[in-house]
Amino acid sequence: MVLSIVLRILAVLGIVILCVLAFLLALILLVLILPICYSGSVEKKKDTELVAAGSVSAFLRAFRLRFGYDGAAEDKTEMEYYIFGIPMSRLQRRREKRQESKKSKAAASGHKASASGQKAAVSSSKASASGQKAAASISKASASGDKTDVSENRQQRKRPTVEPGQRREPEKESGVSQTAASAAENVPAESGERKERTGAKRTGADVPEIVKARRPNLIVRISAKIVSFINGLRAKLRKLMDLMDTISDWLDYLATERFNRFKRLVIRQVIAVLRHCLPRKIRGSIHYGMEDPALTGKILAVICAVYPVLPGKLKIDPDFEEQVVEAEVSFRGHIVPAVILYRGLRILLCRELRVLLRRAKRAGKSSAPRTGDAAVG
Repeated sequence: MVLSIVLRILAVLGIVILCVLAFLLALILLVLILPICYSGSVEKKKDTELVAAGSVSAFLRAFRLRFGYDGAAEDKTEMEYYIFGIPMSRLQRRREKRQESKKSKAAASGHKASASGQKAAVSSSKASASGQKAAASISKASASGDKTDVSENRQQRKRPTVEPGQRREPEKESGVSQTAASAAENVPAESGERKERTGAKRTGADVPEIVKARRPNLIVRISAKIVSFINGLRAKLRKLMDLMDTISDWLDYLATERFNRFKRLVIRQVIAVLRHCLPRKIRGSIHYGMEDPALTGKILAVICAVYPVLPGKLKIDPDFEEQVVEAEVSFRGHIVPAVILYRGLRILLCRELRVLLRRAKRAGKSSAPRTGDAAVG
């Protein structure tokens, strides 16, 4: 009986865990498969400022970001978030209105409390006035009592406390004289000890010999410097030779066919990712002209080199006589994260990448300073 209950509980837990894993797997697949769409537009006339707008959406426009730029407006940039088509600025305005209503209610209750406090202050001022009158009467009574106490104290002070003919013994003066005498006796003893110490230091006959022994000879010092310079030069030459060896090894490796295959693979994957991320549709026209006609021609040459890759209809109109920039372009495209993940895995799972990382790690260890070199330096 107990075993069957335990098995049922385990079966329920297994079903719950499988449901959670299936939900997470479906969420990951949605993130990878659903495209991230983007669009934008740019407009620039001859006598107007630049105006641009764009948007990025994900999860079938469940999450959306809109942004814009207007060179003629005071707030040149603006940005708005949307979640399931609801702008976040609207929710923020509602929240601010609620906070303002709460503040107004709190201010009204504070006014009521202040009115009641003023009434209480008036009543307390009346009570304090009556208390001041009572305190004045009490102070008058206490003043009359103080006068009687002062007269009694004067009478007591006039009575003699010491009988005539008696004097106090100066105990403190005798104590001070004794301490002064003891200090005078100790001063010469301390001065004598100091003189003995200084005399012992000056009369030491072995001090100059020790000083001479500690100072190395000039020839020894020069030879030590020459040896240290030669050792440092040898260490630097050894490091330079090791660096030249590593550079030659890397040049030989970069010339191999295996590395060339890996390089071609990386270039293909990067071009595929860039082609996937570029806009799918471009429409509009561009009319431009520079102050130097030669510079206008160079820009046109670059555009012509990239023009076959650009999709859609884009009209390029160069002006070799006037300096002008006019544009009216709109574009849109999408990015699928699964494609970028696939291209990245093609590079990461390549065997040649692991070989390259292993060689780089080995070169880093060999370029580390050796213990022998450190000791010589």
